[in-house]
Amino acid sequence: MMFIQGFLSANKESEESITKREKILEEKYFIKRIGLYFSYYIGSFFWALVNATFYIVISRIFDKSIKWSNLIYTYLLALALYIFLIFLNEIELKHKQFKSSESFRFWTQLLIYCTIIVVLVIYIGFRQASSVKKLKYYYGTTVKLDDNSEIVSDSSAYFIGNTKNYLYVYHEKDSSVVIIPMSKIKQIIYKHSTEH
Repeated sequence: MMFIQGFLSANKESEESITKREKILEEKYFIKRIGLYFSYYIGSFFWALVNATFYIVISRIFDKSIKWSNLIYTYLLALALYIFLIFLNEIELKHKQFKSSESFRFWTQLLIYCTIIVVLVIYIGFRQASSVKKLKYYYGTTVKLDDNSEIVSDSSAYFIGNTKNYLYVYHEKDSSVVIIPMSKIKQIIYKHSTEH
């Protein structure tokens, strides 16, 4: 998250930057465009990575539960974001070549961002479920529903977490995430353990 925030703040486009990016899109050869994209975004990536690295190192000093592997994930995120930016710019190039209408551009971007959000939600959900399974953080957490039934976080049903409106339970047997509205929940008895 720190990486994305750092990148966005460092990459606010000025008129000069917009002109430079337009020139990149005029380059005919894809390989050359990749090099130009890299030179265009390198300053933003550098400072975003420096900020993220500094944040993780300082956090690690004060909180030993933060893993050094977070640095690797940050650098992988940087690579993924760079590829994503190339993808967006190449789509913009195709829009220019085909002279797409503003509405078509809007719906294309909306489709891309909605797809990314769905994939991220699924990935985060399964990653959290896998963390609960391996680390057994919430073993013993009990959720009492309004029909007087109970869900106990154990080896077959893992309590993942909850938001203001929903509670999430991962079922091992069929590899599914069940989303329960908080309005149906009478009581949650949390157990959070790091002893396992």
